[in-house]
Parts: sequence; C-alpha cells; structure tokens
Amino acid sequence: MKNITYLSIGKIYNLFLLKISQHLSQIFKRTIVWGYPAFISIEVSGICNLHCPECPTGNKSRERGGGLMELNLFKKIIDECKIYCIAIQLNFQGEPYLHPQINEMIAYAHCNKVHTSLSTNAQNISAEIALKTVLSGLDTIIISLDGFTQKSYEKYRIGGKIENVFSAFNHFKIARVNLNTHNPKIRLQFLVFKHNEHEIAISPNILKTHGADKIVFKTAQIYSPTDASQLLTQNPQFARYIKCSDGSIQLKKSISNRCSRLWSSLVITWNGQIAVCCFDKDADIIGPEFKDINHWLQPNNLNIKSIWQHKSLMNFREKVLTKRKSISICNNCGE
Repeated sequence: MKNITYLSIGKIYNLFLLKISQHLSQIFKRTIVWGYPAFISIEVSGICNLHCPECPTGNKSRERGGGLMELNLFKKIIDECKIYCIAIQLNFQGEPYLHPQINEMIAYAHCNKVHTSLSTNAQNISAEIALKTVLSGLDTIIISLDGFTQKSYEKYRIGGKIENVFSAFNHFKIARVNLNTHNPKIRLQFLVFKHNEHEIAISPNILKTHGADKIVFKTAQIYSPTDASQLLTQNPQFARYIKCSDGSIQLKKSISNRCSRLWSSLVITWNGQIAVCCFDKDADIIGPEFKDINHWLQPNNLNIKSIWQHKSLMNFREKVLTKRKSISICNNCGE
C-alpha cells in the first residue's frame, strides 16, 4: 500500500475520476477519460549491465536507442505530475543504478510528496550508494534474485554475480538500522523458470538471512516457443502460458476487452518518448503520429495532460475496448 502521507484530496479525487471513467468506458465501449495518470513509470536509465535473454534491452532486440534521462527533464515531469500522481517507478527497460544522479532523482520526487519505487539487479550497489538511497527517501526497492546459487542465478541474469545481490541486501539492511528507519521496504523478486523452480522451497530461509521484507514470485514473460521449451516452469502455479498442439505458446488467461493500465498509468522513456504501458518496449505501438507529440516532453515544454488526452491514445484505448486481441503486445500481457 502506498504511504498515505503522499495522498491529498486532489489525488484521491483524481483516482476516483480515473476509476469511474474506466468503468463507464467498459460499459459503453467508448473511450471516456477523466483525470490524469495516477501512476507513472519513468525510465531514468535506458541501458543495462546484464544480458537477460528475454529482456529486449539485455538481448539487444530493442530498436530504440538507450541512454540516461537528463535531470532537468526528470524534475520537469515531477513538477507537473506531483499534483495528481500518487506514485512513480524509476525504471522501465534499464538498470536505474547506472544513472549517477539516481538518488538525487529519488529525493526530488520524495520532497514533492510522490511515492517512489524502483527495480534493480543490484550489481553495483555499494554501502555508500545504499546509504544515500535510504537518505533519499525511497519507499520501495525491488531486488531481482532469480536463483539462490550462482549456477541457477546466472542462467537468466547473464553477466551477474549473486554475491553482489547478497551484498546489496546487507548494505540496505545495515543502512536502515543505522538511520533508524524501515524504508525503503525491501522486496525480493524471483522470476520462476524451469531451472530455478526447485529453489522456491528454500526461499523463507533466504528471506530471513538477507533481511528482505517480502518475497514475490513472478511468472516469466516469454517471446518464442524455443525459449519456452528451455525456460518455462513445470509448476502450473507460476506458468503464464500453455503449450499448444502446434508447438506454439499462448496465455493461460483469456484476453478480455479491458485494461486498467490505460486508464491509470503512463510510461515515459529516458529521452521523453511515451509508451502506452510496460509491454510497449520500443514505445512504438501507436505509431509515428503518437511519437510526433514527444516534443512536448522537452524540458521547456512539458505537457503530460495533453498527451494523456491525445487523440492517438484515446483511439488506442477504444481499440482495447473492442478488439484487444488484435493488438500484438496485449497477446503477451498477463493482466
């Protein structure tokens, strides 16, 4: 749950408007959008130091370039959205701790009463960086640990060292004790694969040993049948897909004509492009017309409100309401 100290009457009212307009849109199959994005993912870093095989950044299949968001652009986004935005996540398709000003960004959002979280592979978190993060006011840190031995961990987190992750847990635990705080909440995230599913049973011991507050097991996103045969877990509880008779894979869940994300959240890439959601890896699902408005996201001319109500995004929402199965990214979404 988000810290209630970040809430205001205006933010609660905005969230109410979003929920009501989403329900009305589903009833009438026509796009109605009141309010502005309550949750925003800001890609402060569009680069990564690992080579995870199912990640478009790690496997180099992503077509848009990578880089680091300018601090002025980040501040401009916060300055506009702080009135209505409840929470931001400081990552999308990259490793946030590769940004040298990451803790300054967190602190700026925190001072403007926006809940902050980020997800990291924790490969370059020293005791000093962990201390600065705790001082910055970060609310939640999600640390990826997809295996409890180096052998299982590196099968997916290619190029990573598990001792770096364990050290990061320890650095945050010590920093929180020294500063007498419970934040950031430390969440251990475990993607379940065929090669690591046997380690789920020992997770309580790992949680206790390394001081995480919570462990979350997630289903893995897979892009091809070949990858599925190598990676998909045999545990039905953590399988997102089923194998078809022709060898292909498909989601276990049926795809309905609805999506809460399009009525509540927005994704902004490191260079100010807009992605409709976290599955829009190349920020191109809508097409050139939507990309043309990204000049609004330059530091001197930011207008998220206009983007939120832009006709291209409104039309995309309507397509989701009527024929979501025809949208490529929706066919790999677990919502």
